[in-house]
Order: sequence, then structure tokens, then C-alpha cells
Amino acid sequence: MIHIPPHSFFKRSTMREKPRGFTLIVALIFTAVILSVSLSLASVAYNQVILASTAQQSEYAFYNADSALECALYQDQKLDTFDYSNSATSGTFSCEGQTITWNLPPPNNGIRTNAPYPVFSVPCSNGQIQAQVYVLKQQVQKPNAPYRTILYADGYSSCNANDPQRVERGIEAHYN
Repeated sequence: MIHIPPHSFFKRSTMREKPRGFTLIVALIFTAVILSVSLSLASVAYNQVILASTAQQSEYAFYNADSALECALYQDQKLDTFDYSNSATSGTFSCEGQTITWNLPPPNNGIRTNAPYPVFSVPCSNGQIQAQVYVLKQQVQKPNAPYRTILYADGYSSCNANDPQRVERGIEAHYN
């Protein structure tokens, strides 16, 4: 007599067969998680680069405004260039190795207006504007009192006015 063991191929297996492809599913899920984390980190890094670039452009614009304001302060406080009681309405001066042309607003009935007026611009080498300075002198309401002066300078990060990433920063100074 032949003895057939219970695990023979003639006997139906009562155990469930192992599912096939489990390793492939785990590998796909692991790859998807790693890919999503990588894309998230790349997005954060890209945003940081854009933010750093904007901060740098802002810094350039601020330095240009500060430099132009310093020129205006020196010209007004030391050389009295923008004296509204003076009859001169234009002239030139040297600042940062450049010759700057300035213009005061024309008098209205013998009195200069209190509206801010672009007095001078610091040019770039390509002819565009790097910074622009406005001067406002207000008569204090006391007799023989000095003018109150407000200087405002706009600085630009780029000499290209059409640059979509161009940043503008302003700085202001008040004094009597």
C-alpha cells in the first residue's frame, strides 16, 4: 500500500495562499512618501531663495536712497544749496563722483510752494534713475524763524525701470 502524505498535491490546501505583490505596494508607498517630502523641501528652498533675493534688492534700494539723502543733507546744511529765499532755481553739484543737476520749484507769485518737488535725481550709467530726492521747506509760523526742512529720497534697486523685480525704498529726514 502506498501512503500519501497529507500535504500532497492531491489534497486541497486548507491554508490561505500568501498575497503576491505586497513588497511592490510597500515600495511604491515608500517612494511616494520620499518624493512628496523631497518636493516639499524643494518648494521651501525655492521660496527662501526668492525671499533672500528680494531682501538683497531691498537693501540695494535702501542704500541708494540713503546715499542720495546724504548728498542732499550735505548740500542743504553745509552749502545751503536748496535755500528757498535764494533766487537761484537750478545749479549743479558733485556727489559720489557724479555731477548732479538740481532744480527748485518755480515761485508762485514770488513764493515757492510747500508741495514736495523732485529737486534732483542720481543717474545710472544707462541714463535711468538710481535715486530721486524731494525737498520741502516750510516756513515756521514765527517771524524770522528758519524754514523747517523735509528731505525725502527714493532709492531703486535697479537702473531698469521696467524690471519686474525692481524694489523702491524711501527714507526721510526732518530738521530746522
